[in-house]
Amino acid sequence: MKEKLWTGRYIHSLLLVFGVNVGVMLLHSVVAVYGTTLAASTVVGGYMITAFQVSAMLTRFVVKPLSERYTNKQLLLFGVIMTIIAGIGYCTTTSIPVFLIFRALHAFGFSLGLTCATAISTECIPHTRLSEGLGFTASASTLGTAIGPMVAIEILGDGYTNWQSLFICIVIVSVITLIGSVIFKYTQRKREPGQQREVLDKKKTSYKGLIVAGVFMFAGITQSAINGYLTSFAKEMNLGNISLYFTVMAVFTLGVRFVSVKVQEKIGMRMLVYISALSMGLGVFGVAFARSAAFVILMAVPFGIGMGFLYPIFNYRILRTVDVTQHAFGASMYYCAMDIAYGIGGFMWGYVAQAIGSNMVFIIGGSLILVMLVLDTFIYKKWDL
Repeated sequence: MKEKLWTGRYIHSLLLVFGVNVGVMLLHSVVAVYGTTLAASTVVGGYMITAFQVSAMLTRFVVKPLSERYTNKQLLLFGVIMTIIAGIGYCTTTSIPVFLIFRALHAFGFSLGLTCATAISTECIPHTRLSEGLGFTASASTLGTAIGPMVAIEILGDGYTNWQSLFICIVIVSVITLIGSVIFKYTQRKREPGQQREVLDKKKTSYKGLIVAGVFMFAGITQSAINGYLTSFAKEMNLGNISLYFTVMAVFTLGVRFVSVKVQEKIGMRMLVYISALSMGLGVFGVAFARSAAFVILMAVPFGIGMGFLYPIFNYRILRTVDVTQHAFGASMYYCAMDIAYGIGGFMWGYVAQAIGSNMVFIIGGSLILVMLVLDTFIYKKWDL
């Protein structure tokens, strides 16, 4: 008989992961547009994305020592408070340098908050259902990533002008997440006597997790093309309102999580990585040739399916390289890869869009998935991860 997964604590933890992600994606998905609003330059928008990602990445490096001194709940509370302060700061300035400072502060709070919220959620999963539970934890994160941009576009309106309303919404969402974090009943997991790490051999060390995370970065760079530049691309091409894209992506990303275990058992993890990565790449590559909002929204289907299968697999593979008492460290490796990837993408795609056109952002972004698959093949053959 399987251990129970859907407990009240686990569902509560998923809501925390969701709330942290919504709070950041309300702005992150449209910050490139805000950059052009303040300075009439896609490069400035790239700086705003990169400042966020660099700060978030640096935060990951202090998660392990902090988690050894404080509980995940304490760090989550501190992180969410930082996002509230950043949201208030956005409301008070139009200065680009000051705005970048608040972006860095927001990144610190988000990085710390999401890492610890994910670790808390992981600790609520029965050890025998870790792979399955991680999929739904990732779904909560992905739903936040998808719903945030959709809400942001609706708040901003067709002219992308209601920025103060958006900043206020960030503060409100963060306050709600803070309340949810305060009332969460937290008990930190400890390794039971005789419990072994879920790894393939006793000599496995976390450096292998770092290498797997490094390969996963290519998927993150590809995703950053969608998260950071899809809305500005649609605005530039006069495609109309594409907010439905993020809803469709969320539906398919969540939907595949309910069948991922069965699909993986039938075709194997390795084949599923290939299929899901190619599906994700197709969804990004196709955007470059969109001439209508309907076509952009259609590309959300393969992109969402690919993300839904691929991301939990990499998260699971990374977590297998650390001890069960170090899930915050494992989560930090996973999210650090994403932070670095988004930082590289935010900086790179701004220049690509300005130099050779916005459509090339998605052509190059989709092609990077092939690079990831080649590198991942070597790792899989060597370590069977």
